[in-house]
Amino acid sequence: MKIAICDNDTRFLVRLKALVGQYMMAQNQPCEISLFSLPEELLNAQPDTYDLIFAESCFRSINGLLFAKQVKQKQFHATYIFVSDVSEVAHKGYEVGAFRYLLKNELSFSLVSCLNDALQQKDCQQTIAIKTDMGKQPIPVSHILYIESDKRLAVFHLIQEERERFSYYEKLSVLTAQLEPFGFLRIQKSFLVNMEHIVSLTPESVILSNSTALPVSRQNSKMVLKMYATWKRAHKFT
Repeated sequence: MKIAICDNDTRFLVRLKALVGQYMMAQNQPCEISLFSLPEELLNAQPDTYDLIFAESCFRSINGLLFAKQVKQKQFHATYIFVSDVSEVAHKGYEVGAFRYLLKNELSFSLVSCLNDALQQKDCQQTIAIKTDMGKQPIPVSHILYIESDKRLAVFHLIQEERERFSYYEKLSVLTAQLEPFGFLRIQKSFLVNMEHIVSLTPESVILSNSTALPVSRQNSKMVLKMYATWKRAHKFT
């Protein structure tokens, strides 16, 4: 598990790293913890690098809520946890999809339960079994950028994987029925995209988070736009 901690207070960074490291060791959970004293450093990190992010709610150089929104646009699947000295803005954290809000002076008794819940959430992520030359392999649904149908072959395009593509024979209609409940949208007869990774959508094309551009069905563009708008309204705080 890759963890990022971002805070202007370097002493707090070291303290939280030690506490998180002790917890992970007790859980036999391998982890790599990166420390950032400047929010810009985390914003410039490789997209979708981290599983868990602890970040201050009020930086000197940028508003903490604005920072959280910007980070979540790049770190798509990270569980985001605010840490702060004050509780007055706790409710704001949930408006940008924060998983939890921790007070720095309460870490000794609140951090463990927070990490327990965060790990449980990660364990419950939806997966799909993809057929490979090594047998069926479970892949987190959230790791799928889009699926392409190529002569009856379903090609899975993934993010940040050792193997960026998997393919096997399957009808795209079957995969559409399976994945639509998890935020996938059939934009054209040959493409099924994960709406979580849509950066922009027009009647002609969709741009995904890795800059891939795919065509949208001219005949069904209005329905595609409507379905995406409905999904986006329902997920505007996640």
